[in-house]
Amino acid sequence: MLTNWAETLIIAPSELIEPRTLTELRLALRGLLDGKQVRPVGQLYSFSDCIQTHDALLRMPDMAEVRAGSRDEKGPLAPLLTSDAWSAHEGYAYVRGGTRIHQLCEEARALGLCPYTLGGSSGQTVIGAVSTSTHGADFGLGPLPEFVVALHLVTPSRDYWLERRGRVWVDDDHLAELLEDPHELRIVRKQDSLDAALVSLGAAGVVAGALIALRASTWMNERVFDRVGWSDVLAALADRDAAGQPVEPPAFRTPPGQPTDDVPPGNYRYLEIALNAYDTPATGIVVARNQATRSEIDAVANALRDPARLERSSPDLVGFAFAMNNDPDRAGAVRSLMRSSRLTGAASQRAQGAKAKWVYWEMGSVLDVGIPDKVPVVACELVWNAAHRTEKDSKDPDYVRFLGAFAQQVQASVLADMPFLGTLTLRFSRGTTAHMGMQYSASPMSDRFAHVEISALQDVKQAAGEMPRLLPDDNRALLNAVLAHPAAASARLHWGQAQLGATKFDARIYPKVAVWRARIADLVGDDAARFRSPFLSAIHALP
Repeated sequence: MLTNWAETLIIAPSELIEPRTLTELRLALRGLLDGKQVRPVGQLYSFSDCIQTHDALLRMPDMAEVRAGSRDEKGPLAPLLTSDAWSAHEGYAYVRGGTRIHQLCEEARALGLCPYTLGGSSGQTVIGAVSTSTHGADFGLGPLPEFVVALHLVTPSRDYWLERRGRVWVDDDHLAELLEDPHELRIVRKQDSLDAALVSLGAAGVVAGALIALRASTWMNERVFDRVGWSDVLAALADRDAAGQPVEPPAFRTPPGQPTDDVPPGNYRYLEIALNAYDTPATGIVVARNQATRSEIDAVANALRDPARLERSSPDLVGFAFAMNNDPDRAGAVRSLMRSSRLTGAASQRAQGAKAKWVYWEMGSVLDVGIPDKVPVVACELVWNAAHRTEKDSKDPDYVRFLGAFAQQVQASVLADMPFLGTLTLRFSRGTTAHMGMQYSASPMSDRFAHVEISALQDVKQAAGEMPRLLPDDNRALLNAVLAHPAAASARLHWGQAQLGATKFDARIYPKVAVWRARIADLVGDDAARFRSPFLSAIHALP
């Protein structure tokens, strides 16, 4: 029996497959008994049933490997790529299944490179994060699938090498070396095929490897603006320019109500907003990050040479739950939680005087490496096209209406002395051409997506080891109410997150689901039955 990291799901496969090499993986898939299905998974970070199986569960931690290369011909991957590939990006990494994001960052950093964007935890597997269309908060970039230029799939019948349209990334004569003697290799250079396989929910076979584009690594500074009026936040989010188009997130370079002389220097790239509905009236905590300037880096040079002095902390959600239960200062508990998940860069602060400019290597610490042992939480993430308005006569897009409704619901729960135990955060990304990405867009760089993540605490009073933990009734009632709000109906759910309340997974809302089904069928053919799952049927992804 296995559980996900939060111990909210029990997985009881009849067989656990953990190959150490590609040869073992191929043999294991060919050796499955007739009719047995296989579910490939990563680090079991998911809250949803997409990782459930009663047949064979496949994990690949022993296959983890990263090969990186840079444009200046450094690194073992460099000789295998074409000159056409090197005209597109400054670096690449080829990662095998089971490789964690932390490993990718460290190998890239050794060459002065980093991923374009990342999700919320460096303990996730790279391919697991790609396969659920995980996003960062760099509002000018798409989610992880947009930076995968090729995939290696393995099925019982053959290997596939799928490449992004527009160029040849790896010479055919180098593929045998990269893929370690592939079985019945089929090379597919069609955009639709790659777009289907990037977020395939396990239906396209086992993603055994991915070729990921990298860029030059940089340093970032971070500012945290507290007590920004929530009504001001919502007004700024709903603001439109003279042409009627939504104002881009750079409007938050200086959050509403903040002094303009407190603007972080450098190239503004990151925005995260957390709701503090326990203030009266409600406020927001705004986190802005900019690419650091040379003078900032020089000012904290000694601290930057000592990574232990510039770490990120993990949010203490257990402590938060007890504080919310026992301390009337619930607004202070939210602030304490947010501070505990920011950088601990005291050295950076001392070096630069009273105004803290948290400077750090941007891919060096994405939360912790992994997840703390005790995190009693269930997460639900809703994703909207940021410009979408179901009510055409409303100036507010759906996600802004939802944020307003959520704050009102939480404040009502506080007045009733049944406070919601949890948090809400907002981040943005661009789109992806991956057919089943929550951020699917035919014009990915033109569309912006709003990601609203609700983290609800479980019952921390439950006995240790008791399975599964449950949400308190007050929390569940609030979530059911807010997720039944009309604005929630137009959202897509993050595949790895839980479905709570009235909001359900439904693949039929994806405009390319028919194309996705056809491309998956083209790829796996007779092997399709091996990778079907109850989850895929339940969400109407497969007929």
